[in-house]
Amino acid sequence: MWGGAAQSPILRSSVGTLRLDYAQFIELEAFTRFGGLPDTHVRQQLARGACIRAILRQGPHAPLDLLQEVALVTASQNGLLDGVPAKNIRTIQSGLGDYLRSNASEISTAIESGGVLSAEQKERFVACLRQYVEPPASAAS
Repeated sequence: MWGGAAQSPILRSSVGTLRLDYAQFIELEAFTRFGGLPDTHVRQQLARGACIRAILRQGPHAPLDLLQEVALVTASQNGLLDGVPAKNIRTIQSGLGDYLRSNASEISTAIESGGVLSAEQKERFVACLRQYVEPPASAAS
């Protein structure tokens, strides 16, 4: 099997434009090394790309399980990690699987079994990810 064909169907459906986004990031990163200060939009793209790189990087002998992979890719694709510094991705990743198994058990089971999520399940999954990633409003003050 090659590339996407080796992926679980649920992961393949979650990836969306990840490859394109990452390729654009690499190009922008190389371009901005030689240029001046990028504008706000380019800085946002660079931050998102650094986040994608952090998601794709796995420690030696510590592969992510399918639920974590799908969750991180889905969070990235939905812009939930845009405000998160790349250095904090490992912190988010560490408790993510357990959080989802306890707060979205039906969806977690569907993902771990390789099933495809319905539109309603995807919405609930993204909402659950948003709750995990974004701090409560009371903690921000």
